[in-house]
Amino acid sequence: MERGIIYLAEHLHLRKKIVLKKIKDSLADTVAVRQEADILKSLHHMYLPQVYYFFEYNSQVFTVIDYIEGYDLQSYIDSGVYIDEETLIKWMTQLCEVLEYLHYTTLWFIIMTSSLQRWFG
Repeated sequence: MERGIIYLAEHLHLRKKIVLKKIKDSLADTVAVRQEADILKSLHHMYLPQVYYFFEYNSQVFTVIDYIEGYDLQSYIDSGVYIDEETLIKWMTQLCEVLEYLHYTTLWFIIMTSSLQRWFG
């Protein structure tokens, strides 16, 4: 399910590349998206992209997020490239650290509840 359009941009004040995500119009007005936005802004972990802020422009909702150089896991899977065991262990350890962080924040339940309500009504 497509949730929006992603753009690579340059943040003039931060002087760095950022991701500008346009939230899909059908989702932009829901309370759950706005609640999730506020929650995501408060998360701070070295393995999560920082969500800076959200704004509306011409009745469209956008989010400004850290840009992380590289590829997503699906790209590696689709390419069929060999990933050595040491790299896989490193990635899985980082993933576990993020999940532990999310688990121990009081926000985890709110994020999951918000997402589940949006996806499953």
